[in-house]
Amino acid sequence: MASPPDQDELPPPAGLRIGRWVALATLLVLAIGFAILWATRERIADDFIADQLADYGIEATYEIERIGGRQQVLRNVVVGDTDRPDLTVERAEIVLRYRFGYPRIAEVRLLRPRLYGTYRGGKLSFGQVDRLLPPPTGLPRSG
Repeated sequence: MASPPDQDELPPPAGLRIGRWVALATLLVLAIGFAILWATRERIADDFIADQLADYGIEATYEIERIGGRQQVLRNVVVGDTDRPDLTVERAEIVLRYRFGYPRIAEVRLLRPRLYGTYRGGKLSFGQVDRLLPPPTGLPRSG
C-alpha cells in the first residue's frame, strides 16, 4: 500500500497561488509605471519649470542637461529678453534632499552667473528677476 504524500509535497492552496500572481502583476505594473515616469522625467521637469516661470510672469530660456533623483542640471539659462538679459547662468545645479518622501531644494550652485541691473531715480532694479524677490517690508534693514 502507498503511503500518503508528505505535507511538504502538497501544492499551495489555490488562493495562495492567485495571491502570488496578483502581487507579481502589481509589481510589474508599478515597475512599468516607474520606467515610463523615468523616461519622461525631462519633459515633466521642463513642463514644471515652464509653469513656475509663467506663474511668476518671467520670460526665460534654458537647456536641460540632466534630471536625476537628487540633482538637476540646467545650462545656458537666460532670464529676460535674450538680447538684453537680466540674468545669465552658464550652468545651474539644483541639489535635492528628501525629507519624509518630499523633495526640498538643499543647494543651488551657479557657474558664471551674471546679473544685470539698473539704478534709476534712486531705485535698484534687476528686471524680471525682481519678481522672484520678496516684497519690500518698509522696515529698515538690520545687521
